[in-house]
Amino acid sequence: MGQFSESGFPGVNSPATATYTYDHATRTEMFTLVKPGERAEIRVHDNYATGSRQFEGYVTVFAPIERQMVFQIWGSAEPNRATQMILRAFDQKGGSLLATNRVTDSPEVATGIYGREIKVNVIHLQEDAGGRILVFLDDQPVLDVPDTYRDIINATGNYHKYGCYGSFESTFTEARAQWRDVRHFRGGRAP
Repeated sequence: MGQFSESGFPGVNSPATATYTYDHATRTEMFTLVKPGERAEIRVHDNYATGSRQFEGYVTVFAPIERQMVFQIWGSAEPNRATQMILRAFDQKGGSLLATNRVTDSPEVATGIYGREIKVNVIHLQEDAGGRILVFLDDQPVLDVPDTYRDIINATGNYHKYGCYGSFESTFTEARAQWRDVRHFRGGRAP
């Protein structure tokens, strides 16, 4: 299993709608939305259609947040679908995380997350490597589903994205997610 660094840069529509900051000393990234429907995200430039990839990092979600994505495995063979799996934050129960994928009905994987740092591990095993998507929070398994939608139509395959992006309820004036010590691996194994 080899670690690699993302070769991407933050995607931010404009400073008036979203911001991104990085603290090199603490390896901390802050993603902030200040306008509904905007994006502050990092796209990992490591497309893959075979083998496995692992994403690891520590996320802190701040109140209030509603339906923002904080992590995504991009790419699906289904028409008009960009996503294989998403971790999405909601305002309910002191902040909650749901895992949305093409197999299960968006299970709630964590509650009481506001202001609490959570270790996230996502392992994507393509069909040739076991055909599973595994999610661990604070080193505990919270999701294990089949990967049955390998992107055979789109030649770009899958890749990872993280930050704070997607739906944004107009009643909120700001949505923030912080990531720390993010790492990406070719290969993948449970923590």
